[in-house]
Amino acid sequence: MSHDVIIPVETTDNPHNGRPITKIELSPKSQYLVTYSEEDHSIVGWNVKDIDEGKLKLDISVKISDTIKNLNQMRISDDKKLVYIYNDNKSIEIIDLNNDQKIELYFCKHLTSYYCVFNLKDEFILYSDINHSAGDNKIIWICSTQTKNNKWTCKKIYMISDDVELLSISKYDKLYLISNDCIYELNILTGKSMKIFVNKNELEAENIKILCNEIFICLKIDDKIIIYSVELGNPIVSLDINNDTQLYNFMKHPGLNPLLLSLFSLFDDVSSSEIWNSIMEDCWKEFLKQLKENNKLPNEYNGKKIPILPILFDYTTKYAFGILDGFIWKIKFKFDKRFSLKHSNELNGENDESWNVKCDYTYEYLSILLYTDTIYAFIKKAKSYKDEHELIQDLIKWKIKIKNEKIKLEVLNKDESGEWNSIITRIENFNIIKRKGIILRGIKLYNNGDIVILTTIGLLIYHLNENNKSISLKYFYFTDLYLKNSPTKQDIAKYQEDEEKYKQTIKKCMNILRYHYKKVFLNSTLPISNYNSFKSNDEWVSIVIDNKESLLKNGVELLKFAIKEHNLELVEDIYKKCISYFKQDLRNNKIFLSIVTSTSQILNEYYPEYISKYSSETTMIIDSPLYNIEYQSNDLHLYSFSQNPQLFNLSQSILWTKYQHSLFIITEKRKKKSIVITILFAIQLLILLLMLPIFIPTFFILSKYYFINDIYRNDIFSGVYFDKVLKFSKISSKHISIPTITFMVPYIKFVNYPQDYKWVWELIRPQPSPFAETINREIYKTWTGEALINFKWNTYGKYYYAIIWIGFIALLGCFTVVAIPQQHINYTIQKQLLITSIILGFIHLSFEIRQIIYNPIKWIRDIWNLFEQPDENTNMFTDYGTSLFAMYLFLTGDSSALSHWSYKNNPPLVILMVSFSFLIVVYLMNLFIGLLNMAIEKDKDRVSYLIQKAEVFLDISIKKSTNQYDMIDFEHFYYWQSFHYVVFMDITLGNIAD
Repeated sequence: MSHDVIIPVETTDNPHNGRPITKIELSPKSQYLVTYSEEDHSIVGWNVKDIDEGKLKLDISVKISDTIKNLNQMRISDDKKLVYIYNDNKSIEIIDLNNDQKIELYFCKHLTSYYCVFNLKDEFILYSDINHSAGDNKIIWICSTQTKNNKWTCKKIYMISDDVELLSISKYDKLYLISNDCIYELNILTGKSMKIFVNKNELEAENIKILCNEIFICLKIDDKIIIYSVELGNPIVSLDINNDTQLYNFMKHPGLNPLLLSLFSLFDDVSSSEIWNSIMEDCWKEFLKQLKENNKLPNEYNGKKIPILPILFDYTTKYAFGILDGFIWKIKFKFDKRFSLKHSNELNGENDESWNVKCDYTYEYLSILLYTDTIYAFIKKAKSYKDEHELIQDLIKWKIKIKNEKIKLEVLNKDESGEWNSIITRIENFNIIKRKGIILRGIKLYNNGDIVILTTIGLLIYHLNENNKSISLKYFYFTDLYLKNSPTKQDIAKYQEDEEKYKQTIKKCMNILRYHYKKVFLNSTLPISNYNSFKSNDEWVSIVIDNKESLLKNGVELLKFAIKEHNLELVEDIYKKCISYFKQDLRNNKIFLSIVTSTSQILNEYYPEYISKYSSETTMIIDSPLYNIEYQSNDLHLYSFSQNPQLFNLSQSILWTKYQHSLFIITEKRKKKSIVITILFAIQLLILLLMLPIFIPTFFILSKYYFINDIYRNDIFSGVYFDKVLKFSKISSKHISIPTITFMVPYIKFVNYPQDYKWVWELIRPQPSPFAETINREIYKTWTGEALINFKWNTYGKYYYAIIWIGFIALLGCFTVVAIPQQHINYTIQKQLLITSIILGFIHLSFEIRQIIYNPIKWIRDIWNLFEQPDENTNMFTDYGTSLFAMYLFLTGDSSALSHWSYKNNPPLVILMVSFSFLIVVYLMNLFIGLLNMAIEKDKDRVSYLIQKAEVFLDISIKKSTNQYDMIDFEHFYYWQSFHYVVFMDITLGNIAD
């Protein structure tokens, strides 16, 4: 190998020749680990999966070339494929540690590699630039790690736009991007993107680090740590790493330790922070203590002072990896332990009580998320409990007592004399039917002070705050397990004397409980509280209202509950809270608006004044200081767009890329063009001249649908189209620029389809978005409503509408032709047209059936659905009255009255029919345009026209099957949070003046 030498393990007594380790990297599934020493210029591999705990064994050592001055990045796969990016030119090296084999990428020429990662499917993902004379392309390559001819083949190719900068790629197939001082997450597989954080100041990519899992996304921006909740879709914690008091408050919650310890990988140096150093020192003490207890620590380390070195924490496997005397040690770590921090008393004294109260609930919510994955396992072990139960943990005893519709919680503390003293009592009342009562089914204690209680009326999570001496309810999900044929509490009491009957009854109850909870709690997050959760517990309503995280999680269901219960005061409180949180941070708290917009359909039905209020309060919002007055094209008034970065899937053009890459290599190897290349270019030029009339449209279609790309441009076709035609079209399409300003569309999640989408039910009963179900004039009186309609119409609406009408016209045409007497048309053709008519007819019949199922009352009230045309086949022109009726039928499309005359033998009749149809259509179109103009003139702001368009979208949403992975339906990808629209500056000023 040119740069690397594989050294056998037997000759390596000391890893890295005793030089310090500067980088540690763990494989995606934690099966293998590599370390790098900058001083020794070596990489060492360690077996992880073969050892449960203790010192890892060396597997292999790689000596890299001294010419490599800077190892920018290092990655290792689970099957021991090593990749590293080095030096300022961002070169990449791949080594198979299994067989000392160097591997190349198929597209390897002129790559400037910036970032790479192995995902959980053992695929290699690389982000790079392609440098050539045509410019730079930001490309994401996904390669198979199955080696063929010492090469990795490319499976998929993606491209990101020039105005976006990549921060990192996760093993979960997520890209993290920065654009306009906003940080985005983009899913490679689905193309869905979401805004994570908007910074007030300018962001520099080199000052940002990201750590993520399926629950949280943690950002380190300069000296700030921002924790983003994937479930809530919002940043929920911001910490200053130089503020020891803030960090101490965070660490007081042991349930957050897994998150806290994982954050260490975001810091290159924590020695400057005393509290970080204290945590690391406490972790090492715990490690050594645990290793000693398990007889994994050699005697030579007893009493020896251990240097404090960084630790790699892997929360997925619950293991930690530390460096001790140049070796890697693996420890099964207790992530829920409490840290013994230096100066904790002083830090506690510096606490701001009001700040603590505000943050306590947030931290407790975070800790619940971290153990949610254990809830289902806890439910599977549920059993029958008596009405009174006790649990002891350290010096704390919990007493749970259930009586009728009440749950009594009591906490006792053990004093120095060994006596248990009651310190806190809480009684929870539930509004349930008395005859049913409550039965205890499971209890689980956590080290963070949480207790999970499983009952026949639902799951409850309480938190014990020893400082405030309080027990608070943190989560409640109601479920009525007294289903049909399920025994009540009184029924169970009857069977206590009959032991066999009692056991059968209890077994039946537990089976019902497990079956029901399995459906509800199988996901990685706790389900949203339902209607009965709020109906049965008034205090839970107050808790959700008063806590930011709970409101964000449960706000939609709570607002629906308030509307259905006609609790106007509660509706007002929720509305004010949402608007207030949004105004506190316009950039990062947009998601609170979705609580209002997601319930717009029932708000419009019961309290339409809130739709009007919301529209007026959220119009003309500028949510970023970057939206300055800009000079743009003069046809962009109310032009809507999504700020979220887009990922362009170029995978269809892999064959084209291989062809261009091969041509590039051949051309590069020969300084003078060979005869083969010359002949090839001559043939291409000849083909280009022959197909010149169709060359541009053909390449336009191929380029639009990504069957070709401009990653490499090495032939005449690419040179002419990408370098000449596209540049000319851009120059010729320039418009006069006028000043514009950008506003935000505040209808967050307004056009989203239900998250619990099921395609089977979609075929039977359509599931429209709140947008399609909310037809309110107040929305479309504003620029926001018009921009929303324009975006949906231009993005996909007009295409669906055209497809539906083309299908209808095809049905009409086929059926009309097939109705012509057989002597005028071939029998075979008539049969084919008849089959086509039947197929198209059933498709349109399915549309009608779906409309009936969706809203039968509306369908019945539509007069056009009840109108039935007569089917006469007689000469209706023998009488003046019937002839008028025949012409009326002809207007509606029924030409059966004219079927007695042969069209071939009566050409004047054909001319009259065509002329009459043409003139009537022109007349009706002019009449329609006139009426439409009158309606628009009447309302001035085109409200009626926009409402008609909105109703068209409702019709489209019923007629089509919405699929959340349907690439044609762009709304599934762009509307997760928000989008924006452009308005001319002079019109804006005029509107403000009015």
